[in-house]
Amino acid sequence: MMQYIPLGGADEIGASAHLLLIGASAYLVDCGQRQASPDRPLPDFALMQDLLKGKKLTAIFLTHSHFDHIGALPLISHLYPGTPIYATPATCDLTRVLLFDSIKVMDMREGEVPLYDEELVKEALNCLRPVPMGSFVLLPDGTKAHFFQAGHILGAAMIGLETSVGRVLFTGDFSVSGTRTIMPAALPKFSPHLVITEATYGDRHHADRKREENNLVTKIFQVIRDGGHVLVPAFAQGRAQEILYLLRLARLRQKDNEKFPIWVDGLVRSINTVYLNHINQLSKFLQKRVHNGQHPFYSDSVRAIGNPVKNEREAALAGKPACFISSSGMLTGGASAYYAEKLLSCEKNAILLTGYQDEESPGRRLIELLDKPADEKKILLNGQEITVKCRVEKYNLSAHADQQEIFGFLTALKPKRVILTHGQAEAREALAAALRNRLAVYLPNNGEVLDFTFGQYTRRQNTAKAAAEGDLAAFWKNTLLSSGIKEYHLDEMAAKIGCDTGSLQTRLKQSSLFKEIYQNIWVPLSEEEIALQGKRKELMNNLGNLVNKLIAVTYRNNPCLAYCISQDDYGINVEIPGQAEQVYIKAEDIIGICGTLSQSQPENVNNNWLELLFNQEESSVQDLRIKVFDHGDS
Repeated sequence: MMQYIPLGGADEIGASAHLLLIGASAYLVDCGQRQASPDRPLPDFALMQDLLKGKKLTAIFLTHSHFDHIGALPLISHLYPGTPIYATPATCDLTRVLLFDSIKVMDMREGEVPLYDEELVKEALNCLRPVPMGSFVLLPDGTKAHFFQAGHILGAAMIGLETSVGRVLFTGDFSVSGTRTIMPAALPKFSPHLVITEATYGDRHHADRKREENNLVTKIFQVIRDGGHVLVPAFAQGRAQEILYLLRLARLRQKDNEKFPIWVDGLVRSINTVYLNHINQLSKFLQKRVHNGQHPFYSDSVRAIGNPVKNEREAALAGKPACFISSSGMLTGGASAYYAEKLLSCEKNAILLTGYQDEESPGRRLIELLDKPADEKKILLNGQEITVKCRVEKYNLSAHADQQEIFGFLTALKPKRVILTHGQAEAREALAAALRNRLAVYLPNNGEVLDFTFGQYTRRQNTAKAAAEGDLAAFWKNTLLSSGIKEYHLDEMAAKIGCDTGSLQTRLKQSSLFKEIYQNIWVPLSEEEIALQGKRKELMNNLGNLVNKLIAVTYRNNPCLAYCISQDDYGINVEIPGQAEQVYIKAEDIIGICGTLSQSQPENVNNNWLELLFNQEESSVQDLRIKVFDHGDS
């Protein structure tokens, strides 16, 4: 049995932490903080400790490095010292930057007790184990953890766990449409029984992204031209880099005298440096810039605020109209809150929001003020009440999948069950309603325990009775006629038919009903494909044993002579002059048998025939045959 417990981040956005219990093993996926809720920032660690009594925390996995997914990592690592933390190399690097920065942020908050210190951060970072994107790690208990591209931010991965009782996929935050700076998510070659996925935008469809990008850039240029400053509060990871990319593209069309300063501040500066260490993960445009010796984001007019920070910031604000790109994206703190405080009270300025705004964040408050009368447009920021006079606008540049994209992703993946997390109630319920006619959907609350069993899914190695050919035929017929062609994992098929996987694998290889497409994932063949396989089998039966014979074959639409190394029911493996490796020839491409090399000939005769053929120029198959057998007994 598999138990899933959301310790945080189920019916909310923040403090994501997913606990998976299987026998004596326990896995934790993500461990974040609630940034906008200082009174309850952490996942439910007390519940986790109760559930893990008598169990070992086998491993921790990180889907990506946003703070709502990693912010509590030092605490959990201290509670379970030495537990390995697996993440992609980029996520490991970004996590280091984020956690050390969080210490500085906590130290700056007056009256608050820091959640952890530098020693706990170092303790957690020492447990990081990088896993390359697209690869997997095999745990001591036999569980295999795959890392698939998620497309959310640099290093973001979906985690696919192949366990002893079933396969589960944690999507984390993902984007199938991609961003300007990194590659989008691709459908994993993975056949999960259970998917735990985000529902951040489960109740809406994103606006046309290109239009939103153009509108944002146009507004920035307009405000600058009218003499105002622009603040774009941006998430330090992903969003800030994307906006820098957009402005760089737009400025290629500008004249030199139209160009304005772009200032980068806050945590964005450190994150930009991490991108330089992971060039292969970036878009082609950014890779080309780096290979040409340029920084992916900075130039003469795109600069990072230097030290001393206070003086540089004041000088930038006192200078010519400029665009400031800074974290945090919700104005909850950092450099963006500093700039907002300075810009809010001037009508010429603009604050342009580009990402998700938590319900309790200053960014959400600004959006709520848009429809208020002028005398009610006041906001509390950095301890001060400020009248909002500047322009405030919201643009949708989300790096999350929307309802349609999540629906398409899940229906293509075809899991048995889906758990929706990382979303407000309206978003989860709307997405669940869209999915329920297709999949079994669960909407757990934080702390709720869900039990799952997946039929007879086991990794049995006993001598259970092998499936009869009739069972496979019935399974094939039922699959095609009832639900169309579908991919099946070997274990899943064995459970449905009622046999052990070893025997079934043997039967599948002997059967003409299925073919393996990827690491124990099989698909049923169509009736046309089966008929073709039958013809091939009949041809091979008529030809008899072809091993050690010279065969006339069609290869790349041309006839040639080949030497048969081995054969199966549907074709032969051969050596062909000029080909470094063996070539597989299907039965219908066999022209005929030219002869058999005598068993009494020296052992090197197999090499002699190749040498003879290599020396021929434009000879027919018959000429080659004569030439070869003039040197033999056949």
